[in-house]
Amino acid sequence: MAGLFQFYVQNSAEQGQDNEGGYTPARKRSHGQAIDLLEEWIYPPFEPLAAWVLTQLQAEQARVENEIDSYAGGGSTAQEDFRAIGALARLNEYFIARERTKPVVRATGGPNEYWTVQITATKRDGTVL
Repeated sequence: MAGLFQFYVQNSAEQGQDNEGGYTPARKRSHGQAIDLLEEWIYPPFEPLAAWVLTQLQAEQARVENEIDSYAGGGSTAQEDFRAIGALARLNEYFIARERTKPVVRATGGPNEYWTVQITATKRDGTVL
């Protein structure tokens, strides 16, 4: 886009006619004239595409929000699960940076079962959390 704009400004010239029917020397287009020319060229093919992309993004956002609402509204366990997203990563970041150890995670469960997760974090002084 920037290259096309520069082309319109630097390499395009307009010739005018003087009162005696002769031509005046060519002048480079102004910044505004180059923008107008660029808009004339770029808007027609990209407006429908941009409208379609915006519609798709809005539909996807609505789908995700409905999914989150249905998941988070399913009781206290579902709400706790939703709020816990990213908590393990944050816990790992904290312990690796501050305590120089990574928490140990033990998970039990299987397909179609509830999972139980136990996390053991040890501080530098040996305190187990």
